[in-house]
Amino acid sequence: MLTGAGDVNTYALFAETLLQATSSRGRAGFIVPTGIATDESTSAFFSHVATGSRLASLFDFENSDAVFPSVHRSYKFSLLTLGAATQSEFVCFATKTEHLNDERRRFFLTPDEFALINPNSRTCPVFRSKRDAELTKKLYRAAPVLLRDDEPSTNPWGIELGRMLHMSDDSDSFQSLPGEGLVALYEAKMVHQFDHRWATYVEAPDKPGGLETVDSSPVQKADPAFTVRPRYWVPEREVLARVARVPTRVARAWLAWHAATAQAATQDSALPELLLALAAWVAGELFTRATGELEVAEGSQKRVLPHIASIEAQLKASFEPLSKALLGTGLTTKQALTEFPKWALQNLDARMSDSELEAMGQVFKQMPMEKALLDLIDEWLDRRSPQWLFGFRNIARSTDERSFIASVMPRLGVGHSMPLYQVSTAPELAAALLGMLTSLSFDYVVRQKLGGTNMTFGYVEQFPTLLPKHFEKTDLDFIVPRVLELTFTAHDLRPWADALAAFDPRSATERDQPFAWNPPRRAQLRSELDAYYARLYGLTRDELRYILDPADVMGPDYPSETFRVLKNSEMREFGEYRTQRLVLQAWDKLGAAPVQVPLAAPAVTSQFSELGMIRNEEEALLAGLIVALVESRPEGSSVSELQFLVARSANAAQYLDPSDARRFTELSSLLGISNAATQLLSRALPIVQRLESVGVLARQARAGEAAFTRGEAVPPGDVRLVPEHGDVARLLVAAESRRLESDRAGTSDSEQPSKSSGTR
Repeated sequence: MLTGAGDVNTYALFAETLLQATSSRGRAGFIVPTGIATDESTSAFFSHVATGSRLASLFDFENSDAVFPSVHRSYKFSLLTLGAATQSEFVCFATKTEHLNDERRRFFLTPDEFALINPNSRTCPVFRSKRDAELTKKLYRAAPVLLRDDEPSTNPWGIELGRMLHMSDDSDSFQSLPGEGLVALYEAKMVHQFDHRWATYVEAPDKPGGLETVDSSPVQKADPAFTVRPRYWVPEREVLARVARVPTRVARAWLAWHAATAQAATQDSALPELLLALAAWVAGELFTRATGELEVAEGSQKRVLPHIASIEAQLKASFEPLSKALLGTGLTTKQALTEFPKWALQNLDARMSDSELEAMGQVFKQMPMEKALLDLIDEWLDRRSPQWLFGFRNIARSTDERSFIASVMPRLGVGHSMPLYQVSTAPELAAALLGMLTSLSFDYVVRQKLGGTNMTFGYVEQFPTLLPKHFEKTDLDFIVPRVLELTFTAHDLRPWADALAAFDPRSATERDQPFAWNPPRRAQLRSELDAYYARLYGLTRDELRYILDPADVMGPDYPSETFRVLKNSEMREFGEYRTQRLVLQAWDKLGAAPVQVPLAAPAVTSQFSELGMIRNEEEALLAGLIVALVESRPEGSSVSELQFLVARSANAAQYLDPSDARRFTELSSLLGISNAATQLLSRALPIVQRLESVGVLARQARAGEAAFTRGEAVPPGDVRLVPEHGDVARLLVAAESRRLESDRAGTSDSEQPSKSSGTR
């Protein structure tokens, strides 16, 4: 049964009954709540029909126009059709039946594309328009999801998602006033993108609890010593116990021993549990060293048996109190055969170093050992804890100025409204990841995927995330200094700044001080990062324009919106959509920079043949340009139009602005367009045929001729598509548009009646 999990609703059972009653050649159409496609409880059903080629169409409606007068206006329902289909047809966010005939709203997804976009949940992605669907698919082709359920061992960022303190369950540890050993307890509303001092609590006698949050003022943020005031403080040990890279059992026993130390009468009762926790940690480490991590993960009892006796001997010789603690529980060699591998597997993320093992062995030679052992574990918990934390807001909306709100912050308490993520990569890559999570390109996808207001781990794991290997040294040299300047604005983030000191462009004496809080400067830096990440995702300038404002590209009546609230807010504050202007200026500045490195070699060496449709490297580059030209013209392009655009490349520069003309000339030379364009024109038709045959281009009828749009498939190895092709296509289209305007203006002038100069 596919719909029998979780909170069972009768509509889900109704849908599954119809599925079972429909033959392989039949169809079933019915009306159900849209939750059939988007809710976790029905994900098994939807995955079955969507990836099993059984979903013909889904037309999603909002009842805001009272299609059903007796139903609440916020209710969402869908017209669902089941039946054999190689791809599924969608319209989402419709409010009236006429919207079903609007081609701009209709999009298609194949079973493979469901797996591409939502590989874990297999729920339905909902898009407001065809352009949103195509652009989102492109972003997912450029970057995989963060984590895949079917590949749990694949975690290129070494990322861990979790929560630290629950505002209710852990409230016994909260203090209303600061004190020794206490740190601030952060809540999600206190941070924003690149800003860990976004809001602070102030006295408010008329409010519950006598406090309320207000935005920190620019004057406060300009003071690098300013720290926000929290509502509560928590013991720092509670923080370390939750973030330190030690076994959970050790952290809990350590906390219990500290609590018992405050009451000397009960101290002895806490020591045995700590010793047992340490014994499991050390025994697991010794086992891993004896057998190797692979054996720990996959070994059999028969293969590990010879190691047990030697590990028991090591424990007795070097860690006698731990050996006695284990023997005191009645642990036998037979039991150790099971327990040692289990502990080793549990502790693979908390391996011990040689110096740590030696230090622990030395502690056990001291008498009495208790204080020395506690001091040692105190030092380990501090050293094994990150010096800074990354978190994101749990509450998010696609209608806010920004949806994914992530920040770096000092090591302090964090409430459950702000989940944390830790990465095992170098600090500069962690900075690059933070920059990506706060970029417009990433936030655009978040808005396409976010169905409610809760940023669950399930959402985060399925967002398209560039891999660490995507960030070359030149990328980090651009990104990290900007992320550092945006984040290191207060003394409490000095450990973060110290870790990134190699990327601080200032002199050694200046690096001791946080960067000045300068709002115009910060807006410029963020725009430069937004433009750069758009390029890393492989977007074109027009695609970036669309992300900023669909109306700017598609017209004011296009049925989609992206950052409307941000745009409206900036129109009120600045009299312009400042982000749009700054980001596009930054893009153009990046594009105008001289090309200093050759084009990247193809991932797979292509094999060409004189008998093939694409016969050599020059034609492979032309094929890439054709793909880029088609992507830049959503209305479709015929073969003759593509040939015409390529032929015009020889004179395109004269119709462009000077900076664009220079950029076009550089790229044309690099891609071999200027020299080979006219010679390769005859090859356009077979290249288009090749691209159509593999699904890279899709044919459609237009005014009696065939026009081609971008298909779903990834270009094969004999097509050389590089990021620079997007700029060339944009500039070619722009040049042709200006040429036509110039021709029309000339025609208009020639048609003006001449003034009479004779006498009457």
